[in-house]
Amino acid sequence: MENNFNIIQQIKKEESQNFLKLIRNLSLYIFIFFFIVTLSTFIMFFLNNFIFINYEITFYMLWYPFSFLILLIWIKIFCKDSLKKYLLKKPRWPKKNQRLFYTAYFIFFIVCILSWFSFLIIGPEWAILREINFKLIILRYLHSCLYAPIVEEIMFRGYWHEQAINVWGEDGWYIEWKKKIFINNRKNGIKTNSLKDIIEQPIMNFQITYANIFSSLLFALWHLNIIKVLYTFFGGLIFVKTKREWGNTLVVPIILHSSWNFLAEIFYITEFPFISKILDFIKNLF
Repeated sequence: MENNFNIIQQIKKEESQNFLKLIRNLSLYIFIFFFIVTLSTFIMFFLNNFIFINYEITFYMLWYPFSFLILLIWIKIFCKDSLKKYLLKKPRWPKKNQRLFYTAYFIFFIVCILSWFSFLIIGPEWAILREINFKLIILRYLHSCLYAPIVEEIMFRGYWHEQAINVWGEDGWYIEWKKKIFINNRKNGIKTNSLKDIIEQPIMNFQITYANIFSSLLFALWHLNIIKVLYTFFGGLIFVKTKREWGNTLVVPIILHSSWNFLAEIFYITEFPFISKILDFIKNLF
């Protein structure tokens, strides 16, 4: 018993030390990141005295490539680590009982895109494209649907998630949804459905570990917006789930992340007058 107690205490001590190391590294990374970003911003303001700089276009062009460069410097120079193990791996198909979520999301995505096209075709009472600079739209879509998914997934579901696993391992909670099905047996040549023939079959599961929560919280705070913090936190948990179920790869989370951002950008470039009418109707009811 005493040996077991000592082992438990040693494990807790190592976990505490690893956690403090994680927080120290994260704090240093944040300091380096904002120091470089602040320095670069001052340089841009200085250059603006000589050449005209469109800050919005510059942001869409440089933010994520710049963020990836800082992450690369951190991993290679400060941590003396290899970036390769945090990059993309070949995905494998998830188990049969894990595919329901992806089927449902694919249908949801297709329905959203078809509905958007249908509203535009019906007329301006339903949907109309905003008058926005075409070049700016292209840059926004590159920013949201290409740069952001790749860099953020490597940063949060790749590097920082793996660092959190080094602290907590796979400890956490495992939620599983099941359905009851009947097994048809034959008795004297007749099919029977008795209580004994009922079994439970898993149809979806969700694993919430301390490492998942930590990386998802960082992902949420990265967006620096109260509304975005709420849904990006849960989005981070889903992206981690996707990474695990497809063979610990970032390929599928990047695709899922990109498709979600694509839908979000639709609301940026499109006005939906009928939504305002519905909201006004609801307000009048109260």
